[in-house]
Amino acid sequence: MMKKLYRVGLLLLSCLYLSTVLANDDEIAGSLIRNDTDGLYRELIRTVVEVDFTAMAATYHEDAVLVTNKNITPIGQVLQRWKKDGEAFQEAGGSATLDFRVIKRLINNGVASELGIFRYATKDESGKENVLYSYFEDLNIKKPDVG
Repeated sequence: MMKKLYRVGLLLLSCLYLSTVLANDDEIAGSLIRNDTDGLYRELIRTVVEVDFTAMAATYHEDAVLVTNKNITPIGQVLQRWKKDGEAFQEAGGSATLDFRVIKRLINNGVASELGIFRYATKDESGKENVLYSYFEDLNIKKPDVG
């Protein structure tokens, strides 16, 4: 049976932006889940750069939530806001990048918990760059593909 990794939730983010992963190859080398979660981060990075919110939404489980130091929001609501803001920023000539650094990974029986930091940067039409660094905690669960 084919398996698919679902992003269940992002916990304890200190802001409302996502980023990408540059994982340490020495950590959990050869793990099947490691490859899957790194693929998720690569896909998130791609979707930010390409302003592809349909693909970004597909990386999250429908019940995922974003937890920040200010509130908890269902991912569907967050994605609507990100899509509106991201598309408007792109139309105005802006661009964005995302990078992740995983600090700690715990993997057990189809579950991966990752702690790290991400860098989200925007560049407006004049070339001015704004950079945000934020810690994140991510929980992923491997489930059978039901599609």
